[in-house]
Amino acid sequence: MAVGRPTVSNPVGDVRWLFETHRIGLLAAPEAKAMADAVAMLLDDPELSSQMGAKGQNLAKTVFSWHTLVGQLETWYETITARQDVGP
Repeated sequence: MAVGRPTVSNPVGDVRWLFETHRIGLLAAPEAKAMADAVAMLLDDPELSSQMGAKGQNLAKTVFSWHTLVGQLETWYETITARQDVGP
């Protein structure tokens, strides 16, 4: 994502949500032919490839940047440690 290239992946776990929500690449079945077909589709459509790559890069720089993620983690830690009912 960070280098601005679209990604081809299998629809497992949060990857499915990420790709369907943000359109940063194509999802394919875990078989070699399905993966190859998805890669070929991106190679055959430079405009789509460029759009998906740009979306992925923007997502990496904003939503998934270390600065953003560390801030969210710190907020979560502060919330947890401030709770009165935390303890053994």
